[in-house]
Amino acid sequence: MAIKLENVSVKDDEKIITFVAFCIECYKTIHGISGHEVADLFRKYGVEKYLYEEYDILHSFGERQIVAYIDEFLSVRKEPA
Repeated sequence: MAIKLENVSVKDDEKIITFVAFCIECYKTIHGISGHEVADLFRKYGVEKYLYEEYDILHSFGERQIVAYIDEFLSVRKEPA
């Protein structure tokens, strides 16, 4: 899935992609699951898009805080309608 925001330069795009990869690694390590499982989970619930859109805020947070935000995002997304 390719996610592209308007008015984002290639340089910024590369930083954001690196940040999303960092988040995947953090989530994987803290939750003790595989990178493949994290990637599937993120894709299924739109976490990649969330991280991409919220990069300006989230990139300054620590690993545990980022994972806590992702967990909160997932808990809302997983709730039955």
